[in-house]
Amino acid sequence: MTETTAPAPLTAASPELSLDLIITCADGLEAPLQTELTSFGIASEIKSTGRLAVTGTLRDLYSICLWSRVASRVLMLIKRKNINAEYDVAEQLYGLAKSVNWIEQFSLEQTFAIRLSVDKRVAVSQQFAMLRIKDAIADTFNEVYDSRPNVDSKNPDFSIFATVNDKQAELYLDLSGTSLHRRGYRVAMTEAPLKENLAAALLYSAGWHKKNEAGNAPFYNALIDPMCGSGTFIIEALLMHCDYAVGIDKAANQFGFYQWQHHDDALWQQMIDDAQTRFREALAIANEQPDTLPLILGFDADSGAILATEKNLIAAGLQDLLPLLDLETRALDQLSTILKPLVDDGRLSNPLIITNPPYGERWVTKR
Repeated sequence: MTETTAPAPLTAASPELSLDLIITCADGLEAPLQTELTSFGIASEIKSTGRLAVTGTLRDLYSICLWSRVASRVLMLIKRKNINAEYDVAEQLYGLAKSVNWIEQFSLEQTFAIRLSVDKRVAVSQQFAMLRIKDAIADTFNEVYDSRPNVDSKNPDFSIFATVNDKQAELYLDLSGTSLHRRGYRVAMTEAPLKENLAAALLYSAGWHKKNEAGNAPFYNALIDPMCGSGTFIIEALLMHCDYAVGIDKAANQFGFYQWQHHDDALWQQMIDDAQTRFREALAIANEQPDTLPLILGFDADSGAILATEKNLIAAGLQDLLPLLDLETRALDQLSTILKPLVDDGRLSNPLIITNPPYGERWVTKR
């Protein structure tokens, strides 16, 4: 059996050392996530469904946690090992976990939790396998301190993520902590709201993030959502245009790397300050030079949906842009009448039309 150990632990004094990361996302969003990472200047490789591999720096880790609109989690590889599924898998996981110097990752006073993903081809009790990994971590500390850290399954300082299939087991430290896809602006809801990370992924796939050939203006000069619901497409498009780092919503206390012994707080705070400055400057430009903002048109037959969109825009910090947006209660069959004069006067020379239409029983009962 062979083992692979992650690069040597990073220290706050060496922010450019290499980290072996797995960036996870919802199934099917691998290509948009790769597009997003490329726009950050971060190279990645699609490894499997919902998993991209990145060999990056501490700055890259912080950039993904701070800026990614599509990613779910950032996992740092600690160790991997080939296993034989015909033998006791739980004990092999114990051996793998016991070979890690956990004291280099967190301290005795900090809490931890184990999450385990087991391939269906592997015959092992998931609960027992998690217990054996926990035992290995506790034993590592007990041998040095004659004491062991506590487990906190609900709100741990550190989440350790393990995966096992019929050939290999891996141990990761979850440095993102909370799921990155959650935003803080969803204060008003409509039926079947579109998830924020899916909306962002579709916008990346459509090229909303791109600039024109000269590189001085957005590629699209308008965004039209004829069935906008609670405004997810509109808000994600505006946040992207205004250079808003969605991770700022969680920057106070939610990231998993805050308690990590190798966290560089000075670098992190600098990146937060830079992100906040970029957003303020982009908002100021949009307000002072409205012609630099793409035309945003949001319609819905339900007046409650338009109200929800406005509330969510305010919660997203985009209230200053509300006077510049066209949000109206309009049925879909009025769309061509609304858009024709805008087409005629050239304001829709290169629009993006994107929407999440109602479907199924809800569509049948409301049409």
